[in-house]
Amino acid sequence: MNLTIPANINSLDLTLWEKLFVVNYYQGQNKPIPNKTQTKSKVDLIRQDIRKFLEELYNLPEEEFQINPDSEEVKREFNNNVEALKTRGEDTKEKNDHLRENNDAIIESFAKHFSDQNYSQYQYIVNNVKNGIYEPSFKCLLLNETLTKIYKKEGSGKDTSKTIIKKRDMHSSIAGHMVINSTTMEYMYDTIEKGFQDKKPKAFANIYYDAIDKYNQLISQKTKISLDNVNTYGKGKWIKFAGKSSDPEGFKKNASDLSALVQDTPWCTKTMAYSQLEEGDFYVFVDNSNHPHIAVKMKGAEIDELRGIKNGFAQELEDDYRDVAVSFLENNKDIENGVEWLEKEEWNARLINYGKMIEAGTFELENVEPLIQDLFFRKDFRNHAGYKNSNLGRLKKVLYLASGKFAEYFHCSEEEICCGDFNVWDLGENKHISCGGYRYNALRRK
Repeated sequence: MNLTIPANINSLDLTLWEKLFVVNYYQGQNKPIPNKTQTKSKVDLIRQDIRKFLEELYNLPEEEFQINPDSEEVKREFNNNVEALKTRGEDTKEKNDHLRENNDAIIESFAKHFSDQNYSQYQYIVNNVKNGIYEPSFKCLLLNETLTKIYKKEGSGKDTSKTIIKKRDMHSSIAGHMVINSTTMEYMYDTIEKGFQDKKPKAFANIYYDAIDKYNQLISQKTKISLDNVNTYGKGKWIKFAGKSSDPEGFKKNASDLSALVQDTPWCTKTMAYSQLEEGDFYVFVDNSNHPHIAVKMKGAEIDELRGIKNGFAQELEDDYRDVAVSFLENNKDIENGVEWLEKEEWNARLINYGKMIEAGTFELENVEPLIQDLFFRKDFRNHAGYKNSNLGRLKKVLYLASGKFAEYFHCSEEEICCGDFNVWDLGENKHISCGGYRYNALRRK
């Protein structure tokens, strides 16, 4: 990634990352920087390109990752496997005859294996990038970098190894993608911004490998999760799959077992178990029929994700299993991120309870204040990949049934209460509600 911004681009009214996008995207694709038009400025057109390009990067078809069986790298990998048979003394006549007679089919299977691996890994990276709270131009730069470049080190040891950066041909290269996750993204983003603030930006490759070092320090930490006092309420059991740092010899088999167990779930673990266990241990709660319901992914010693199977790719916890998850989190709230995940699920439980009370007609005046706090001043910051929280959506749909209680609380008429899809902001003593672009000033605190 080019981190040098020429003067003509630096003068544009763009953010740092938008300027770097211009440098890397337009120069990389031999596109001229947009000129002014009658209706849109140059800056508007650049930002339009960023949004368009990011959407394309999020939705690349699987065909873009198909590796040609005639690729020299695929053939070299095949020959390496043949040589490995000789090294192990397993090059028997039967095996050699099989390889010779099925040469083309085996090479095709190699190509398909690497194609599937690269596509699955890219989908995993896209999910990480989508979840990151960064501006679109930064996300574009990272995704474009892993699609167009191959980063690797030759030699051994941090001080003696040499960084190699090669152009990637998606249809011939079997090399894996860059390591792009929350840890490496945060480090790269902060370091590059600080470098420009100090007017001493480092080379991107150095920043990337520093981020890798930081990530490796994190995942080398041992998980401290305890299942000793976790209540499963007779609904099933927790299964631990040890990651690479916990079980370096067995984690590959663990990844295979984990992948097989979760094939019927919406979790990307079914294709990414290997890379996820490289980051840390993995816990799955299965019911008494051995069907998975809850996944807890670790990254080193921290709880990285907690997911369920409700609402498909939204991966929310099922109501019947939230108590199991809460018991797990309550027992491990001292683990990094444990409290945050616990608070999220306790919040979800309250949202569900408000809705039940409203529908049952048992919602009272004293319930209004806590509902307002949970509805207006909480954010579902750990929701999966931007999917909307169904518990929040379901509650909003029944709020109108409690409009009388809201009117009583705010000392206004029921007709002045808006119960649509709204946002709130604080303007002194008044709590204004926006709905469909209109402003309602009725909700007033005494």
